[in-house]
Amino acid sequence: MLSVKLAVLVATAAKLLAHPARALAKSRLWPPGLLLYGAIVGSVLALGGALLYAQWISPPPHVAAAECDIPPATSTPHFPWRFQPDPDDVGLTQGWFAPAFNDVAWDESDPGAPWEERGYLDLDGVAWYRAAFDIPDTWPAAYLGTVGIDDTGQLWINGRETTPDTLVPLPTGERVQITYRIYDKGGFGGIKKSVRVGISPAAALLPDDYARWLAVQNPDWPMPPWIDGSYHAWTFTGAPYAADEAIISAGAAVVPWAKAPLVELWLRDEDGRLHTPDVTFSLLDDVLPMPQANGRLADLSFASTFFTAFDGEGTYWQTALANETDTPWRGTLYVVARPLAITAGLRPIYSAGFSRDGNFWLNGNHFATAVPQPTATTTGLWQNVSATLVNGGPLIASALDCAPDGNGMAVFAYDLTLDSAATWNLTLAFPTTPGQSAPNPRRATAAMESTRAAWQTEIGAPDLTLPDGFVMNGYKASVGYLLIALDPDGPHPGPLEHDALWVRDAAFIGETLLSLGYTEAVAAFIPSLFAYQRHDGYVPAIIEPGHGPRPDVEWDAQGQLIFLIAEYYR
Repeated sequence: MLSVKLAVLVATAAKLLAHPARALAKSRLWPPGLLLYGAIVGSVLALGGALLYAQWISPPPHVAAAECDIPPATSTPHFPWRFQPDPDDVGLTQGWFAPAFNDVAWDESDPGAPWEERGYLDLDGVAWYRAAFDIPDTWPAAYLGTVGIDDTGQLWINGRETTPDTLVPLPTGERVQITYRIYDKGGFGGIKKSVRVGISPAAALLPDDYARWLAVQNPDWPMPPWIDGSYHAWTFTGAPYAADEAIISAGAAVVPWAKAPLVELWLRDEDGRLHTPDVTFSLLDDVLPMPQANGRLADLSFASTFFTAFDGEGTYWQTALANETDTPWRGTLYVVARPLAITAGLRPIYSAGFSRDGNFWLNGNHFATAVPQPTATTTGLWQNVSATLVNGGPLIASALDCAPDGNGMAVFAYDLTLDSAATWNLTLAFPTTPGQSAPNPRRATAAMESTRAAWQTEIGAPDLTLPDGFVMNGYKASVGYLLIALDPDGPHPGPLEHDALWVRDAAFIGETLLSLGYTEAVAAFIPSLFAYQRHDGYVPAIIEPGHGPRPDVEWDAQGQLIFLIAEYYR
């Protein structure tokens, strides 16, 4: 329908442009007729442009919303778990693993934490867990998920011993009895994470454990370093006083806001090998909160800048690949969105799809726009799409309507041929907040220059000079990051686990901002610190945006708040 309307409008404009004299004569106005003619043509072209832009950002009709009909696929057996220390190690000979064994005299204590935290403070050695539960006959499959055994363990299912792997298949449509025998050498012991039963591997494991399990099953998949516990680092960018920040990892993977799925760049060379960036971090102009990543991607030079516009109107990821060799380079670049967090955990992808001009939707929302347009796109389940990329298979255009486990994946690809000394550029534009539309990526260069100038003015305002240039740069960069961390309700120490209002941090950050001249900004967030004060004067130490105080009890928040108020009125 939009295409038809747009065609009619363009045709109308073409008639007016082709026959201006006739249009003016019919208007019987001169020279006002000229103004009317200009107004008509201008309005038609403007409306046509608006409809064209609306068409440009409209989601493909086959992309479903984020909410899928998720079956009751997970059960954490809480009915009651029985627990019994075995200091004399008699459980094996007495058959404590048998389904018919009478454990009614045992304590009730479930897995999910070290047994010391369940009250068994001096327990080392052997102890047992038992539980029985029904698995529905409507489930086509069932899995037992076990993570966190400390130190070693044995597992029996319906009296039959099996290896206590991360995932163990279970029978369906019957009652299942499971028994764990745990041996702890010292320190904390037990099963430190909840035991889960699910209809699928994803349902039977916690999100980060499921990702680690997939990595073990698929060692040729590129995976973020947190999967195997390797060192990983990240930094962020954003607009001052905004609620959301964008994050980039040390491996040059990004998320446009903290809870967004991970977006990565993979490169396949002519020999079929898959590569990820090998880069180092820096800041634009050494001090601006606009992270850069520079290094190598296979045989190509890699350089990228990741930033949020100073006015908050979009986040941009600009990447340049350069062939510095004497021979042409050919390969395929993949832009990959996976249901992974920037640090440990999953970020579900339930639906995904692409439309013309490089527009990309996730979970029913406009997620990104790319320039240039990709050569090919595909969506599907994480396991299937990953196998396609690793094996070098073709990308089949498709839309993912619903992945109930949130394990969707989306890819768009570019077939590249770079002559010697040639450079190829890619720009991705993201919304700054989920639910918004991504900005036009062709605005990225202008946005970067205006943001660069705005940050230079903002962090250069305090009249301070230090003799050590490295320290001076650190000071300026810290000012920028303090302003990004200043959310509408006050300073949040970080965009991930610390995305909340800590009174202690707010007091000291507020004191710093006061010394830098940001008096109005501090005055604006002080009321947020009083929002949940009790009648007896108690001030909650940590306040979650949109949820209220955390249950943590810290008795220093009152003094810190008084300190900040005194500094403000000083």
